[in-house]
Order: sequence, then structure tokens, then C-alpha cells
Amino acid sequence: MKKIFYLLSSLMLVFTACDPMEDVYEELDKAKKDDAAFAIELNKDDYAVYKSNTEYPHIATGQYLTGEEEAALVIPAMLSKRYAHLGNGATVEVNYHIQKFPGVTNSVSSWEAYTVTAEDYTAVGEKFANFNSSSDVYRLLDHKYPTPTDKQLVVLTYDMYAGGTTSTITDSYFFVNGDWSNIYHVTAQDYASVKNTYGSFSGSDDANLKVFFDKFLKSDVIVAKEGDFRYVSYYYYNSNGDKSRTQRIMAMYFDGENWMPAVGVKQTATLKFQKKDNVWVPDLSIPYTLVASDYTYVGNDDNNIATAAARANLRQFGNFSTYNWTNDQLYEAMGAILKLHFSGEEAGKKFKVTFDSYPAGKMTLVLVKAENGNFVKFEE
Repeated sequence: MKKIFYLLSSLMLVFTACDPMEDVYEELDKAKKDDAAFAIELNKDDYAVYKSNTEYPHIATGQYLTGEEEAALVIPAMLSKRYAHLGNGATVEVNYHIQKFPGVTNSVSSWEAYTVTAEDYTAVGEKFANFNSSSDVYRLLDHKYPTPTDKQLVVLTYDMYAGGTTSTITDSYFFVNGDWSNIYHVTAQDYASVKNTYGSFSGSDDANLKVFFDKFLKSDVIVAKEGDFRYVSYYYYNSNGDKSRTQRIMAMYFDGENWMPAVGVKQTATLKFQKKDNVWVPDLSIPYTLVASDYTYVGNDDNNIATAAARANLRQFGNFSTYNWTNDQLYEAMGAILKLHFSGEEAGKKFKVTFDSYPAGKMTLVLVKAENGNFVKFEE
């Protein structure tokens, strides 16, 4: 009997020491505290909360939100499902995905190749059978296509007079977001430069298209900055389908080194939520980044912001040196700038102000409009 008792005691000790849920229980106990504060990144299960929602079809399928306004509306439901156990006062900093280039598409609703005729030139007021500027081309498009459809593509061939000579040009024009845009048109020379003798791409080229378009755009855009965007129009042979040829487009953006496909590119944004009265409430702040005139305004001695020494340093270097500007003086400066630009905002509105500093680089301070009309440091 004594042996059985010892055996049972040993087994109980093993199960107690190796409880696999111990860490989970500890985490839940921690999270139940009203002052729980942590950061998360939304995952596929969070986005799946909107799987059957027809108002936001992109959330579950694309796993992204369109921006802060939408995030403030939809994330509370995700948090309620994920953290139903959290009490009022809990704070969560939520990282979520947004489309880097909203509204960008690779879809073409219709397309045609059109050569401008002598009658067309006359109809839009040209004295000769040619155009003289790019504005003439847009006038022709408005005349020829008075009611264009969204994502309509026209490959236009026309004569252009410039510098004493007339040249025949073939170019692509894409109607998107309510306007005609002159987009990059892959030329015969472009095809030849990548050893394509057909004058069109096909399925065998799909994997290399982004490489080809990066090459073409680098040759065309002399100075590109990160985030620049271009549509590329190219001829495509459907070798695996009906053997037809069609004109397609691909959206490309410059990442600082190369041109990359833009559709589907996401970036991370952050929004803080706090649980109040059993509801997750977003912390919405207006972002503002200082422009050149703001630095000039603060550095002007007539405005008497901060100290003369701090203003002199700002005028000399064009940024806020933390060796010369105290934390309180920085808030004073940002408050003056916000009062200059946002005096009409209601009291209680928060602002996230980003500015250049030394040696830290970009800095952000959060201020709130007080009842007296001044903008002061926001205290959590």
C-alpha cells in the first residue's frame, strides 16, 4: 500500500511540474489586468473576421486595409474576437497592412490601336496634319473618346512637329482615376534590346517581365526617387490560350534601387486602441510633417519661439539639434507651427508632428489642442 501511495505522489508531481498550459495561464492572468498594454500584428485569422463581409471584400482576401480611417472602423471587431477576456483600460498597438499604391491596377477594360487621320487633326483645330505639343494629343483623346471607360487603353500613332522636323510616334494612353495618362510604351527598340524578335511578349517571358521593365524604365527615367510610379504598356501573345495578341499594362514603382511591380505591394501602418466601456476605441491623430517654411517660421527671431540661441542654430543648420533645443522648446516650436496651420481644429484633437533633427534624424512628437487654443504636449 505504501508503494502505491509513493507511486501516485510521484505521478502527481510529474503532472504538476510539466503542465503544458502553465505559460498560457500566466499570460491570460497578465492580460486580464485593466492596464495591459502590448503590440500585435494582424494575422490571417484577424483579417478572416471579415470573410463574409461584402462591404470590405479586400480585407479577408487581400489581407490589407485601405488606410487609417478604415482601420479605425474594422479593427475593433478583430480585437473583440481576439481579446474578449481583456478588461477596460487595456491598450493594444496594432500593426496592419495597407496597400502602398491604392487604386493601382494591372487590369485593362478595353483597348485599341488607333492612327490619327488628317480629318482628326482638322477636327481638333490643327492647321497641318500633325500635333505641336502634348496638350494637342489630349485634345484629340477628348474628341475621339468623349465618354471613356475606366481602365481604357489606347495605343495612339500620330505625327508630332518639333525642332523643325516631323516624327511619327506610337504611344500608350491609359484612362484611369478619371484622367488620361501618357504611360510608358514598350517600343520595337525595347523588344530588340532584350533579344525579343517577335515584337511582343508571351508566357515564356512572364518571369522576366519585371526585369525587362526595370531596364526600360531606368533608361527612360533619368532621375527616379523612391516611391515613383509608372504604368508600362506592352504587347502580349497568349500562346497558351486562344493564340491572340493583346495590349497589357503592368504597374511599376521605384524602391530606391530598382523598378518593381506595384500591384499587391503592402506596407505596415500602426494604430493604437484602448478598451473603454467594453468598446475598442482608436487613437486617431492627424499626421503632419514640417515643410521648409515651417523651419523658417520658427527660426525667425520676430516670432520669439524658444531661445535666441536655439533659433540661430536652426537657421544655420536647417534642423532641430537636440544639443541646442530642449524637449520643452521642441514642443513649444511644434505647438507654434500647429497653431499657424490648424487653428480651426476643435479642442482635444491630437497631432503627430514629424521633423528633421540632429543627430537623431526624423523625430515625431504628439501634441493636442488645449481648450485655450494652444497646442501642447499630449500626456497619455
